[in-house]
Amino acid sequence: MSKPLGSKLPGDIITLLSCNNDPKDSVVALATADQAGFPHFALLSPYQVIAPGESTLYVAVYDGTASCSNLLRTSHGTLLLFHGGGAYYIKGSFVEHGKIESSANHTLEVVFRVQLREVLLDRSEIAPIISEPRFSVKNVRDAYTHTRESLCRLAGSTA
Repeated sequence: MSKPLGSKLPGDIITLLSCNNDPKDSVVALATADQAGFPHFALLSPYQVIAPGESTLYVAVYDGTASCSNLLRTSHGTLLLFHGGGAYYIKGSFVEHGKIESSANHTLEVVFRVQLREVLLDRSEIAPIISEPRFSVKNVRDAYTHTRESLCRLAGSTA
């Protein structure tokens, strides 16, 4: 069962998603609602999500994707992040903040400023999560680093 943490990120999540921290290879899931109201999921990397403070995130989503369209239409989304044996559900209001060019495939990513509405932690002391989804950065580290640096600059943080 998830435990409400309020509308602010815990310190370890701020550190994890800080521009001053080397991102992990964890998968960050983004849930939005499609036009029929069904959940729609996108898999992001921590290179696309930064936390300059406790109540705001910046998230980069590929322009023209269903997730981007859903966020522009509804302004609502939830991020799912695994950390410390649990899962964090981070609900927020997404507002377009700008665009950056992705060097991975020379497409644009829309940057959303996310005002946090609710943060929940889903963790069991007797059955903690022992593994989390991860991706290989072997072929994309340079491109993802470029995306992260651009995202940090646009958000006004240091990389």
